[in-house]
Amino acid sequence: MRLVFKPSLEQPAGVVHGGAIASLIDSVVVPAIGSAYEAGVNFVTIDLHIQFLGALVGEDAVAEGWVVQRGRSMVFVEAEVIGADSGRLIARGQMTYKVSLPRH
Repeated sequence: MRLVFKPSLEQPAGVVHGGAIASLIDSVVVPAIGSAYEAGVNFVTIDLHIQFLGALVGEDAVAEGWVVQRGRSMVFVEAEVIGADSGRLIARGQMTYKVSLPRH
């Protein structure tokens, strides 16, 4: 998943705001969670931990997310964000989602 750079995403220091990166991290794991369960599962973020490891300056961000462990009521996922041009690791995220499986 790609976050296209726009000057409106910059904070006063000239780097992409951490909130934009956090939203990317929280969004990129959705397809991974969806593929780990049968159709019709609902899930919500209950924990989001982000390590900001570098500044994103004037370039797009590319993120990838994956499932670490899934259960009946919770799923644990991770994600990484890199600079699209520089290839530098910008942030890592670890999230926990509450899962509601469909009733049969």
